[in-house]
Amino acid sequence: MATAIYYPQVLSEYNENLLNVNSMFNDDLIWNVTSGSALITQDDSRYFKSLKSLKIETLDSGVTTEFNTTSNLGFVAPFTGRYILSYRIFFDSSLGDDPFFTFNFFKNGLYFQDIGSLFTEPDSATNEGKDGKWSCWSQAILFNEGDIVTFNFTYSAGGFLDTIWLDGLKIEFDRGLGEPTEYRLPKDYCCSVDAISTITGYASYSDSGYTELSPFSITGGVDTILPNRATTRVTSQRPDDVDEFYFAGGVSGTLTDDFELNETITGGTSGATATVRRIDTDTLYFVNLVGSFTAGETVTGSTSGATLTTITKLDPVITGRNGDGLDVMIYFKAKSTAIDQWLDIWIDIGGSIGELYRQTFSFPKGTGTERGILYALPSAYTLNTFEANGGKVKVRSNNNVEVYLFNFNFDRSHKAR
Repeated sequence: MATAIYYPQVLSEYNENLLNVNSMFNDDLIWNVTSGSALITQDDSRYFKSLKSLKIETLDSGVTTEFNTTSNLGFVAPFTGRYILSYRIFFDSSLGDDPFFTFNFFKNGLYFQDIGSLFTEPDSATNEGKDGKWSCWSQAILFNEGDIVTFNFTYSAGGFLDTIWLDGLKIEFDRGLGEPTEYRLPKDYCCSVDAISTITGYASYSDSGYTELSPFSITGGVDTILPNRATTRVTSQRPDDVDEFYFAGGVSGTLTDDFELNETITGGTSGATATVRRIDTDTLYFVNLVGSFTAGETVTGSTSGATLTTITKLDPVITGRNGDGLDVMIYFKAKSTAIDQWLDIWIDIGGSIGELYRQTFSFPKGTGTERGILYALPSAYTLNTFEANGGKVKVRSNNNVEVYLFNFNFDRSHKAR
Protein backbone atom coordinates (compact mmCIF):
# COMPACT_ATOMS: atom_id res chain seq x y z
CA MET A 1 0.00 0.00 0.00
CA ALA A 2 1.80 3.09 -1.28
CA THR A 3 1.95 6.41 0.54
CA ALA A 4 -0.35 8.98 -1.05
CA ILE A 5 0.89 12.49 -1.77
CA TYR A 6 -2.01 13.76 -3.85
CA TYR A 7 -3.50 17.17 -3.08
CA PRO A 8 -6.82 18.13 -4.71
CA GLN A 9 -6.28 20.83 -7.31
CA VAL A 10 -9.83 22.09 -7.65
CA LEU A 11 -11.20 22.47 -4.13
CA SER A 12 -13.83 24.98 -5.22
CA GLU A 13 -15.44 22.21 -7.27
CA TYR A 14 -16.13 20.18 -4.14
CA ASN A 15 -18.72 18.05 -5.89
CA GLU A 16 -15.99 16.57 -8.05
CA ASN A 17 -13.90 13.58 -7.05
CA LEU A 18 -11.26 14.63 -4.48
CA LEU A 19 -9.39 11.36 -4.71
CA ASN A 20 -6.68 11.06 -7.31
CA VAL A 21 -7.37 9.84 -10.81
CA ASN A 22 -6.30 6.26 -10.02
CA SER A 23 -9.40 5.89 -7.84
CA MET A 24 -11.61 6.09 -10.92
CA PHE A 25 -10.16 2.86 -12.34
CA ASN A 26 -9.88 4.41 -15.82
CA ASP A 27 -6.13 3.96 -16.13
CA ASP A 28 -4.66 0.46 -16.20
CA LEU A 29 -3.19 -0.38 -12.78
CA ILE A 30 -1.71 -3.55 -11.29
CA TRP A 31 -4.07 -4.96 -8.64
CA ASN A 32 -2.75 -7.33 -5.99
CA VAL A 33 -4.76 -9.94 -4.10
CA THR A 34 -3.08 -10.07 -0.68
CA SER A 35 -5.35 -12.71 0.83
CA GLY A 36 -8.13 -14.94 -0.42
CA SER A 37 -8.64 -15.73 -4.08
CA ALA A 38 -10.09 -13.45 -6.75
CA LEU A 39 -9.46 -12.02 -10.20
CA ILE A 40 -9.24 -8.19 -10.13
CA THR A 41 -9.41 -6.36 -13.46
CA GLN A 42 -10.60 -3.08 -14.94
CA ASP A 43 -13.67 -3.37 -17.15
CA ASP A 44 -14.81 -0.96 -19.89
CA SER A 45 -18.04 -2.82 -20.68
CA ARG A 46 -19.78 -1.85 -17.41
CA TYR A 47 -19.14 1.34 -15.45
CA PHE A 48 -20.97 4.08 -13.60
CA LYS A 49 -20.04 7.57 -14.85
CA SER A 50 -16.43 7.31 -15.89
CA LEU A 51 -14.81 5.07 -18.52
CA LYS A 52 -14.04 1.86 -16.64
CA SER A 53 -14.92 0.10 -13.40
CA LEU A 54 -13.06 -2.27 -11.10
CA LYS A 55 -14.28 -5.84 -11.65
CA ILE A 56 -13.91 -8.33 -8.78
CA GLU A 57 -14.50 -12.01 -9.59
CA THR A 58 -14.29 -14.31 -6.55
CA LEU A 59 -12.55 -17.65 -7.10
CA ASP A 60 -13.19 -19.08 -3.63
CA SER A 61 -16.50 -18.29 -1.93
CA GLY A 62 -15.35 -19.66 1.41
CA VAL A 63 -12.79 -16.95 2.18
CA THR A 64 -12.62 -13.17 2.34
CA THR A 65 -10.56 -11.53 -0.40
CA GLU A 66 -8.32 -8.55 0.39
CA PHE A 67 -6.79 -6.55 -2.44
CA ASN A 68 -5.07 -3.25 -3.23
CA THR A 69 -2.84 -1.62 -5.82
CA THR A 70 0.79 -0.59 -5.53
CA SER A 71 -0.08 2.59 -7.41
CA ASN A 72 -0.76 5.83 -5.56
CA LEU A 73 -4.34 5.40 -4.38
CA GLY A 74 -5.20 7.89 -1.66
CA PHE A 75 -5.17 11.58 -0.79
CA VAL A 76 -4.04 14.22 1.66
CA ALA A 77 -6.88 15.83 3.62
CA PRO A 78 -6.98 19.55 2.67
CA PHE A 79 -9.19 20.57 5.64
CA THR A 80 -9.96 19.51 9.18
CA GLY A 81 -13.53 18.31 9.36
CA ARG A 82 -16.03 15.80 8.11
CA TYR A 83 -15.63 14.14 4.73
CA ILE A 84 -18.08 11.95 2.85
CA LEU A 85 -16.97 8.74 1.22
CA SER A 86 -19.29 7.58 -1.57
CA TYR A 87 -19.07 4.85 -4.16
CA ARG A 88 -21.24 2.77 -6.48
CA ILE A 89 -21.35 -0.99 -6.74
CA PHE A 90 -23.03 -3.17 -9.32
CA PHE A 91 -24.06 -6.60 -8.07
CA ASP A 92 -26.51 -9.26 -9.26
CA SER A 93 -28.22 -10.35 -6.04
CA SER A 94 -29.39 -13.57 -7.68
CA LEU A 95 -25.81 -14.84 -7.49
CA GLY A 96 -25.46 -15.03 -3.75
CA ASP A 97 -26.59 -14.10 -0.25
CA ASP A 98 -25.40 -11.06 1.73
CA PRO A 99 -22.02 -10.32 0.12
CA PHE A 100 -20.06 -7.73 2.11
CA PHE A 101 -17.68 -5.08 0.76
CA THR A 102 -15.30 -3.08 3.00
CA PHE A 103 -12.99 -0.10 2.70
CA ASN A 104 -10.12 -0.37 5.23
CA PHE A 105 -8.71 3.11 5.96
CA PHE A 106 -5.19 3.94 7.15
CA LYS A 107 -4.32 7.43 8.41
CA ASN A 108 -0.66 8.45 8.39
CA GLY A 109 0.32 4.81 7.88
CA LEU A 110 -1.74 3.42 10.80
CA TYR A 111 -5.07 1.61 10.72
CA PHE A 112 -7.88 4.12 11.21
CA GLN A 113 -11.26 2.46 10.58
CA ASP A 114 -13.13 0.35 8.09
CA ILE A 115 -16.44 1.01 6.37
CA GLY A 116 -18.45 -1.90 5.07
CA SER A 117 -21.83 -2.41 3.48
CA LEU A 118 -24.15 -5.26 2.63
CA PHE A 119 -25.49 -5.10 -0.90
CA THR A 120 -29.05 -4.16 -1.76
CA GLU A 121 -30.80 -3.51 -5.04
CA PRO A 122 -30.62 0.13 -6.27
CA ASP A 123 -33.93 1.98 -6.08
CA SER A 124 -33.16 5.31 -7.73
CA ALA A 125 -32.81 6.42 -11.34
CA THR A 126 -29.83 8.52 -10.26
CA ASN A 127 -27.89 5.28 -9.93
CA GLU A 128 -28.16 4.56 -13.64
CA GLY A 129 -24.82 3.73 -15.20
CA LYS A 130 -23.43 1.96 -18.22
CA ASP A 131 -25.23 -1.38 -18.58
CA GLY A 132 -27.41 -1.28 -15.47
CA LYS A 133 -28.29 0.33 -12.15
CA TRP A 134 -25.72 0.72 -9.38
CA SER A 135 -26.17 0.68 -5.60
CA CYS A 136 -24.88 3.86 -3.94
CA TRP A 137 -23.15 3.86 -0.54
CA SER A 138 -21.90 6.79 1.50
CA GLN A 139 -20.59 7.47 5.01
CA ALA A 140 -19.06 10.42 6.87
CA ILE A 141 -15.45 10.25 8.14
CA LEU A 142 -13.47 12.75 10.22
CA PHE A 143 -9.99 13.77 9.06
CA ASN A 144 -7.52 16.45 10.12
CA GLU A 145 -5.79 18.77 7.69
CA GLY A 146 -2.67 17.11 6.33
CA ASP A 147 -3.73 13.55 7.17
CA ILE A 148 -2.26 11.11 4.66
CA VAL A 149 -5.08 8.71 3.87
CA THR A 150 -4.63 5.35 2.14
CA PHE A 151 -6.87 2.31 2.00
CA ASN A 152 -7.38 -1.17 0.66
CA PHE A 153 -10.45 -3.29 0.00
CA THR A 154 -11.91 -6.55 1.26
CA TYR A 155 -14.77 -8.49 -0.23
CA SER A 156 -16.62 -11.42 1.28
CA ALA A 157 -18.78 -13.47 -1.11
CA GLY A 158 -22.04 -14.68 0.37
CA GLY A 159 -21.29 -18.37 0.03
CA PHE A 160 -21.21 -18.19 -3.76
CA LEU A 161 -18.70 -17.51 -6.51
CA ASP A 162 -19.80 -14.16 -7.90
CA THR A 163 -18.73 -10.92 -9.53
CA ILE A 164 -19.14 -7.28 -8.55
CA TRP A 165 -18.14 -3.98 -10.16
CA LEU A 166 -16.92 -0.92 -8.22
CA ASP A 167 -17.00 2.64 -9.59
CA GLY A 168 -17.97 6.23 -8.77
CA LEU A 169 -15.52 6.36 -5.86
CA LYS A 170 -14.87 9.77 -4.27
CA ILE A 171 -14.25 11.56 -1.00
CA GLU A 172 -15.48 15.14 -0.68
CA PHE A 173 -15.44 17.70 2.10
CA ASP A 174 -18.92 17.87 3.68
CA ARG A 175 -20.19 21.45 3.49
CA GLY A 176 -23.36 20.74 5.40
CA LEU A 177 -25.18 18.71 2.77
CA GLY A 178 -24.85 15.48 4.76
CA GLU A 179 -24.87 13.35 1.62
CA PRO A 180 -22.69 12.95 -1.46
CA THR A 181 -23.03 15.30 -4.40
CA GLU A 182 -23.29 14.21 -8.02
CA TYR A 183 -20.32 12.17 -9.17
CA ARG A 184 -18.17 13.80 -11.86
CA LEU A 185 -14.76 13.25 -13.34
CA PRO A 186 -12.26 15.72 -11.83
CA LYS A 187 -10.93 18.49 -14.03
CA ASP A 188 -7.32 17.43 -13.63
CA TYR A 189 -8.35 14.14 -15.22
CA CYS A 190 -10.76 15.41 -17.85
CA CYS A 191 -8.30 17.96 -19.10
CA SER A 192 -5.30 15.66 -19.38
CA VAL A 193 -4.15 14.59 -22.84
CA ASP A 194 -4.79 10.90 -22.12
CA ALA A 195 -8.33 11.57 -20.90
CA ILE A 196 -9.24 13.80 -23.81
CA SER A 197 -8.17 11.04 -26.20
CA THR A 198 -10.84 8.81 -24.70
CA ILE A 199 -13.56 11.49 -24.96
CA THR A 200 -12.94 13.05 -28.37
CA GLY A 201 -11.75 11.33 -31.53
CA TYR A 202 -12.45 10.72 -35.19
CA ALA A 203 -12.68 8.06 -37.87
CA SER A 204 -12.91 7.99 -41.65
CA TYR A 205 -14.74 5.50 -43.90
CA SER A 206 -14.12 5.35 -47.66
CA ASP A 207 -15.50 3.39 -50.60
CA SER A 208 -13.50 3.74 -53.81
CA GLY A 209 -15.22 0.79 -55.49
CA TYR A 210 -17.71 3.13 -57.15
CA THR A 211 -15.76 5.13 -59.75
CA GLU A 212 -16.49 7.45 -62.65
CA LEU A 213 -16.40 4.42 -64.95
CA SER A 214 -18.46 2.29 -62.54
CA PRO A 215 -20.71 4.70 -60.58
CA PHE A 216 -23.66 4.19 -58.26
CA SER A 217 -26.77 5.32 -60.14
CA ILE A 218 -29.56 7.23 -58.43
CA THR A 219 -32.95 7.31 -60.09
CA GLY A 220 -34.55 10.74 -60.26
CA GLY A 221 -37.43 11.41 -57.88
CA VAL A 222 -36.56 8.48 -55.56
CA ASP A 223 -35.25 8.71 -51.96
CA THR A 224 -32.09 6.59 -51.99
CA ILE A 225 -29.67 5.52 -49.24
CA LEU A 226 -26.17 6.67 -50.15
CA PRO A 227 -23.87 3.62 -50.03
CA ASN A 228 -20.46 3.41 -48.40
CA ARG A 229 -19.12 -0.09 -47.97
CA ALA A 230 -16.30 1.14 -45.68
CA THR A 231 -13.64 -0.86 -47.48
CA THR A 232 -11.00 1.60 -46.24
CA ARG A 233 -11.10 2.83 -42.64
CA VAL A 234 -8.95 5.16 -40.56
CA THR A 235 -9.90 4.38 -36.94
CA SER A 236 -6.73 4.61 -34.84
CA GLN A 237 -7.98 7.86 -33.24
CA ARG A 238 -11.51 6.61 -32.55
CA PRO A 239 -12.66 7.16 -28.91
CA ASP A 240 -12.35 4.07 -26.71
CA ASP A 241 -16.09 3.65 -26.12
CA VAL A 242 -17.06 3.92 -29.81
CA ASP A 243 -16.84 0.62 -31.67
CA GLU A 244 -17.57 2.38 -34.97
CA PHE A 245 -19.07 5.70 -36.06
CA TYR A 246 -20.50 4.01 -39.15
CA PHE A 247 -21.57 0.54 -40.24
CA ALA A 248 -21.69 -0.47 -43.90
CA GLY A 249 -24.73 -2.58 -43.06
CA GLY A 250 -25.90 -5.49 -40.97
CA VAL A 251 -27.55 -8.90 -41.06
CA SER A 252 -29.98 -10.40 -38.58
CA GLY A 253 -31.49 -13.87 -38.28
CA THR A 254 -31.15 -17.05 -36.21
CA LEU A 255 -27.75 -17.70 -34.63
CA THR A 256 -26.43 -21.22 -34.12
CA ASP A 257 -23.34 -20.19 -32.14
CA ASP A 258 -21.35 -17.16 -30.99
CA PHE A 259 -19.69 -14.99 -33.60
CA GLU A 260 -16.46 -13.13 -32.83
CA LEU A 261 -15.65 -9.45 -33.23
CA ASN A 262 -13.39 -8.65 -36.19
CA GLU A 263 -13.91 -11.99 -37.88
CA THR A 264 -14.89 -12.22 -41.56
CA ILE A 265 -18.39 -13.40 -42.40
CA THR A 266 -19.30 -14.90 -45.76
CA GLY A 267 -22.68 -15.32 -47.46
CA GLY A 268 -23.31 -18.92 -48.46
CA THR A 269 -25.22 -17.96 -51.61
CA SER A 270 -23.88 -14.53 -52.53
CA GLY A 271 -20.24 -15.08 -51.56
CA ALA A 272 -20.26 -11.56 -50.09
CA THR A 273 -17.87 -10.89 -47.22
CA ALA A 274 -17.63 -8.32 -44.42
CA THR A 275 -15.85 -7.71 -41.11
CA VAL A 276 -17.97 -7.97 -37.93
CA ARG A 277 -17.69 -4.88 -35.72
CA ARG A 278 -20.70 -5.19 -33.42
CA ILE A 279 -22.69 -8.20 -32.18
CA ASP A 280 -26.15 -7.40 -30.83
CA THR A 281 -28.13 -10.52 -29.82
CA ASP A 282 -29.15 -11.93 -33.23
CA THR A 283 -27.71 -9.11 -35.35
CA LEU A 284 -24.23 -8.55 -36.79
CA TYR A 285 -23.09 -5.08 -37.88
CA PHE A 286 -20.13 -4.84 -40.21
CA VAL A 287 -17.66 -2.77 -42.24
CA ASN A 288 -15.43 -3.68 -45.21
CA LEU A 289 -18.32 -5.03 -47.27
CA VAL A 290 -17.31 -6.78 -50.48
CA GLY A 291 -20.21 -7.79 -52.68
CA SER A 292 -23.82 -7.84 -51.47
CA PHE A 293 -25.49 -10.28 -49.11
CA THR A 294 -28.70 -11.95 -50.26
CA ALA A 295 -31.81 -11.99 -48.07
CA GLY A 296 -32.53 -15.50 -46.80
CA GLU A 297 -29.02 -16.90 -47.23
CA THR A 298 -26.83 -18.32 -44.46
CA VAL A 299 -23.87 -16.29 -43.21
CA THR A 300 -20.87 -18.09 -41.65
CA GLY A 301 -18.04 -16.76 -39.45
CA SER A 302 -14.55 -17.58 -40.72
CA THR A 303 -13.02 -17.91 -37.23
CA SER A 304 -15.88 -19.02 -34.98
CA GLY A 305 -17.67 -21.22 -37.51
CA ALA A 306 -20.94 -19.77 -36.21
CA THR A 307 -23.83 -19.36 -38.63
CA LEU A 308 -26.68 -16.90 -39.03
CA THR A 309 -29.54 -18.39 -41.01
CA THR A 310 -32.38 -16.87 -43.04
CA ILE A 311 -30.81 -13.45 -42.85
CA THR A 312 -32.52 -10.11 -43.12
CA LYS A 313 -30.33 -7.33 -44.53
CA LEU A 314 -29.98 -4.05 -42.62
CA ASP A 315 -29.17 -0.68 -44.16
CA PRO A 316 -25.87 1.15 -43.59
CA VAL A 317 -26.11 3.65 -40.72
CA ILE A 318 -24.23 6.32 -38.82
CA THR A 319 -24.19 5.19 -35.20
CA GLY A 320 -25.21 7.50 -32.36
CA ARG A 321 -24.81 7.72 -28.59
CA ASN A 322 -27.41 9.65 -26.62
CA GLY A 323 -25.96 13.07 -25.78
CA ASP A 324 -22.81 12.99 -27.91
CA GLY A 325 -21.72 15.90 -30.09
CA LEU A 326 -20.90 14.66 -33.58
CA ASP A 327 -19.31 16.49 -36.51
CA VAL A 328 -20.10 14.90 -39.89
CA MET A 329 -18.44 15.35 -43.28
CA ILE A 330 -19.70 13.42 -46.31
CA TYR A 331 -17.87 13.89 -49.59
CA PHE A 332 -18.37 12.26 -52.99
CA LYS A 333 -18.30 13.01 -56.71
CA ALA A 334 -21.48 13.39 -58.76
CA LYS A 335 -22.23 13.78 -62.47
CA SER A 336 -25.48 15.39 -63.62
CA THR A 337 -27.65 14.11 -66.48
CA ALA A 338 -29.89 17.14 -67.03
CA ILE A 339 -29.94 20.94 -67.09
CA ASP A 340 -30.94 22.64 -63.82
CA GLN A 341 -30.32 19.45 -61.85
CA TRP A 342 -30.29 19.46 -58.07
CA LEU A 343 -29.44 16.90 -55.40
CA ASP A 344 -30.74 16.84 -51.81
CA ILE A 345 -28.86 15.15 -48.94
CA TRP A 346 -30.11 14.51 -45.40
CA ILE A 347 -29.85 12.11 -42.47
CA ASP A 348 -32.89 10.00 -41.61
CA ILE A 349 -33.03 8.74 -37.98
CA GLY A 350 -36.53 7.26 -38.26
CA GLY A 351 -39.13 7.30 -35.49
CA SER A 352 -41.24 10.41 -35.02
CA ILE A 353 -38.34 12.68 -36.02
CA GLY A 354 -37.19 11.20 -39.30
CA GLU A 355 -35.38 13.73 -41.52
CA LEU A 356 -32.53 15.88 -40.19
CA TYR A 357 -30.32 18.56 -41.78
CA ARG A 358 -31.53 18.50 -45.40
CA GLN A 359 -29.34 20.44 -47.84
CA THR A 360 -29.67 21.09 -51.57
CA PHE A 361 -26.79 21.09 -54.07
CA SER A 362 -26.97 22.31 -57.68
CA PHE A 363 -24.82 21.60 -60.75
CA PRO A 364 -23.84 25.02 -62.10
CA LYS A 365 -21.53 23.70 -64.84
CA GLY A 366 -24.31 21.89 -66.70
CA THR A 367 -25.11 18.40 -67.95
CA GLY A 368 -22.46 15.69 -67.80
CA THR A 369 -20.06 17.72 -65.70
CA GLU A 370 -18.52 16.22 -62.56
CA ARG A 371 -18.70 18.15 -59.30
CA GLY A 372 -17.65 17.42 -55.75
CA ILE A 373 -20.44 17.30 -53.16
CA LEU A 374 -19.43 18.28 -49.63
CA TYR A 375 -22.16 17.78 -47.03
CA ALA A 376 -20.86 19.01 -43.66
CA LEU A 377 -22.48 19.24 -40.22
CA PRO A 378 -19.97 20.95 -37.92
CA SER A 379 -22.23 21.09 -34.86
CA ALA A 380 -24.61 18.14 -34.91
CA TYR A 381 -25.54 15.99 -31.93
CA THR A 382 -27.16 12.62 -31.29
CA LEU A 383 -29.95 11.84 -28.85
CA ASN A 384 -31.96 8.74 -27.95
CA THR A 385 -33.74 8.26 -31.30
CA PHE A 386 -30.44 8.56 -33.16
CA GLU A 387 -28.89 6.04 -30.74
CA ALA A 388 -31.78 3.59 -31.15
CA ASN A 389 -32.10 3.72 -34.94
CA GLY A 390 -28.86 5.13 -36.29
CA GLY A 391 -28.81 7.70 -39.08
CA LYS A 392 -29.18 6.73 -42.74
CA VAL A 393 -27.60 9.07 -45.29
CA LYS A 394 -30.22 9.66 -47.97
CA VAL A 395 -30.23 11.53 -51.28
CA ARG A 396 -32.84 12.59 -53.83
CA SER A 397 -32.42 14.27 -57.19
CA ASN A 398 -34.89 15.68 -59.68
CA ASN A 399 -33.23 13.61 -62.44
CA ASN A 400 -30.99 10.57 -62.67
CA VAL A 401 -27.50 11.18 -61.33
CA GLU A 402 -24.30 9.16 -61.02
CA VAL A 403 -22.29 9.27 -57.77
CA TYR A 404 -18.97 7.72 -56.77
CA LEU A 405 -15.81 7.88 -54.58
CA PHE A 406 -17.53 8.15 -51.20
CA ASN A 407 -15.76 9.38 -48.05
CA PHE A 408 -17.49 9.73 -44.66
CA ASN A 409 -15.63 11.44 -41.79
CA PHE A 410 -16.90 11.64 -38.20
CA ASP A 411 -15.50 13.55 -35.25
CA ARG A 412 -16.91 13.35 -31.70
CA SER A 413 -16.61 16.81 -30.20
CA HIS A 414 -18.42 16.01 -26.94
CA LYS A 415 -18.90 12.82 -24.90
CA ALA A 416 -22.33 12.48 -23.30
CA ARG A 417 -22.40 13.03 -19.54
